[in-house]
Amino acid sequence: MQVKVRGPAWGGGKPPDVTINVMLILAKLGGSLDKKGQGPPGSPTIWRGLRRMEAYREAFETGQRKMGRIKRATPWDELFHQP
Repeated sequence: MQVKVRGPAWGGGKPPDVTINVMLILAKLGGSLDKKGQGPPGSPTIWRGLRRMEAYREAFETGQRKMGRIKRATPWDELFHQP
C-alpha cells in the first residue's frame, strides 16, 4: 500500500523533506528496519511509532511533574485525557 501525500501547504507535489524525515523517525520507532530494498513504511508501522512517541512524552512529563518542574496539566492532557 502506498500513501499519496497531498495538501495545500506544498501544492500536492512532493512533500517537504521535514515531513519525510518525521515519517521515517516515526516508522523507525514503530519497528521499521529501514533497509534499502524494503520500500516505504506502511501505516501500521507509523501508527506504532506514534503510540511509542506518545508513551515517551507521557513518561517525560510524569518525570517532570515528580521533580516539580511541571505543576499544572498541559493543554494536551485537557484535550485527550479525560478523568
